Amino acid sequence: MISFRARLLCIFIPLLLLTLGAITWSVFSATKNAGQAFANNELDVAERVFDQLIREDRTQLKNSVTILAEDYGFRQAVATGERDTQISALANHGERIGAEIVLLTNAAGEVLLSSHDLQEAQSTIVRDVQQGASFDMLLEVEHKPYQFAVVPVYAPNLLGWVGLGFPLDEALLKKFKSISRVDVTIMVGREVLPNLTTLAPGHDLLENKAADNFGRAENWLSRTVWLSGAGGDELSALLTVSASDIKAQFNQLQRRLVIIAAVTLILIILAVFSIANGLSRPLSVLAAAADRMAAGDYGREISFSRADEIGQLASSLNSMQAAIKDREAHITYVAEHDERTGLPNREKAQQILNELFDEGTSFTGVLLRVTNIKRLNDLYGILFVQRFVPLMAERMRNEVTACGTLARLGSDEFLLIMTAGSVINRQEITALAECFKHPFSLDGVQIVFEAAAGVIECPEQAANYEELIRRSNIALAESVRAGKNFYDYQAGADESHLRKLNITARLQQAIANHGFELFYQPQQSLLDDSIEGLEALIRWEDEVLGKVFPDEFIPLAEESGLISDITRWVLAQVQQDLKHIGEAGGAIEVSINLSAKDILDTDMLDTLTRAATQTMPAGCSLAYEITETALVTDAHSARENLLVLQRAGIRLSMDDFGTGFSSLSQLKMLPVSKLKIDKSFVLELAKDQDDQKIVEATLGLARALNLSVIAEGVEDEQAKALLRRWGCQSIQGYYLARPMTLAATLKWLTEYNSASMESRTHS
Repeated sequence: MISFRARLLCIFIPLLLLTLGAITWSVFSATKNAGQAFANNELDVAERVFDQLIREDRTQLKNSVTILAEDYGFRQAVATGERDTQISALANHGERIGAEIVLLTNAAGEVLLSSHDLQEAQSTIVRDVQQGASFDMLLEVEHKPYQFAVVPVYAPNLLGWVGLGFPLDEALLKKFKSISRVDVTIMVGREVLPNLTTLAPGHDLLENKAADNFGRAENWLSRTVWLSGAGGDELSALLTVSASDIKAQFNQLQRRLVIIAAVTLILIILAVFSIANGLSRPLSVLAAAADRMAAGDYGREISFSRADEIGQLASSLNSMQAAIKDREAHITYVAEHDERTGLPNREKAQQILNELFDEGTSFTGVLLRVTNIKRLNDLYGILFVQRFVPLMAERMRNEVTACGTLARLGSDEFLLIMTAGSVINRQEITALAECFKHPFSLDGVQIVFEAAAGVIECPEQAANYEELIRRSNIALAESVRAGKNFYDYQAGADESHLRKLNITARLQQAIANHGFELFYQPQQSLLDDSIEGLEALIRWEDEVLGKVFPDEFIPLAEESGLISDITRWVLAQVQQDLKHIGEAGGAIEVSINLSAKDILDTDMLDTLTRAATQTMPAGCSLAYEITETALVTDAHSARENLLVLQRAGIRLSMDDFGTGFSSLSQLKMLPVSKLKIDKSFVLELAKDQDDQKIVEATLGLARALNLSVIAEGVEDEQAKALLRRWGCQSIQGYYLARPMTLAATLKWLTEYNSASMESRTHS
């Protein structure tokens, strides 16, 4: 007779064995699925990282191309079609950032200039250009893959497209593998490009050339990432990961599971119900945990307060889960932070800003740029200067308290985001400016970095990330122009910036079409009341912009490099007008205002000398007026060039004297024969005693230095009388005559000379 125990065992043991087997199989299956899912997840993460690295490279490349496209000199060269200047600018910029390929197309995308043969890529470029916005792409050129960034060149209309290309090289692949621990191979169709794989030579994956099995090998998992198009002979990246390494982690779990199953079987025989109750629950939990990990959920830890094999298995799963979570966290950190400084990068800063904008939080944004980085790179080398960047970031981070987030947007740009309130934010901005007052030291070398910053209040002055960057850049440009540490964005600055671009663009047409006009303002001698000179004043009325005053367009002409063309036009026009002025006014000296750039330009120096020394009507001559700006820019070169003009017999005068930065020592060394007292001291001369003291002292100084003086801005008889009494030689102003066209000037001179002659006849 079979005992109850035997029957119980015969009934429950097979049943429990079957149950245990099913559970074990389920865990084995789930573990296997988890391993497969883990491998696929590794490839998914690697694919995202590879894509992010490519995007970062393209973003940096696009930033470099954007700097070139926004350069005034380059845009002018593109606009005027100066091929040599275009080639020089492309070559210099490409060499400076290490680009191998440079190209320039017209507005339709047709290649005008290129360092390589891009005939096969022409259709692709034309297609992408038609979208009308900056773009990047990956192309095979001369059997090598290149990353391209192409941006439009505006001035302000679309003139063309400029692009730079970097090779997709082995260094990028090694960097990818160091982050993701996944191998990558770059291929064209089924062929591996030379030196573009992180796999060891002779690897199984590389040796398997069969079309249907290429990229497949035992114990290896792979994934193809198409870099341009799909299939055919298009560029692709083959990502590969060792399945053996992944399986090894799960094999350990499976071995422990076998041990647990064996122990459980023995315990089942001894205590069927106890083992059944104690076995199914933990194995189910482990199976669920494995499934959860297979689905990518690593947030919940397996909680087992037991020290047996099941507890060890749970601990192993927890360790594996933590390792995967840490690896993904590290990859995410690398993707969102600047590698050199550890600061949030541009993508992370954009994410932070978008969250602030979505929440409606008030904050202050400060876009800071190191303005002398190019000069320092040329002096010390880019690699050495870049070693100072972490020091710079650390000093700024120490100055900025917990209320601010500091991010690095580019090689020379940082963004500070502050949400503490206007008073504290201002204190932080001041502290940020103080960071750059002291030099940075490294390897016994001290470097002083100069910085300028644009400040913008959000959301009042910017409602999204794009507006913040654009408007803070406008404020930063004003900071540089004004020579301030930082500059607050002003309402309407967008329109002002656009107007400056329009004026600069229209200036080129005005120069080409002779769209300017000269006015003349007489200068009277106080010795005999004769008209001894005229000042030539340029005027411009554009058919689109209307009247544009010199105070507005002359500085823009200097910035854009157009001032020399304007000066040449003025010289040519004055030479023509002198033929008529000589007939009407007799001995007349026409004075022309020179820009600081004119004085420092050696080519312009020859033009100025020829214009003033050529044959003119009897008694007529040319003289030049200079401002103190040139002295501030380069006093030594300005003096040397002015001496050349003086030796040629050309009279020079100091314009706007008293309003600039000149010193008595500079005045002494300059070869000027006349001072022109600025009108700000003369307009209220009859009423303002301080102005009287300044003017009288200036006249005394001029007599001591043997310089003649002309006062501009004379508007009443009282001012004229005071100037005559103090020994001023000449005057100019509305009291005598306003600036006039050539025709009106000729008529005025004729009438004045006739009246003077009649007066002398009666006397």
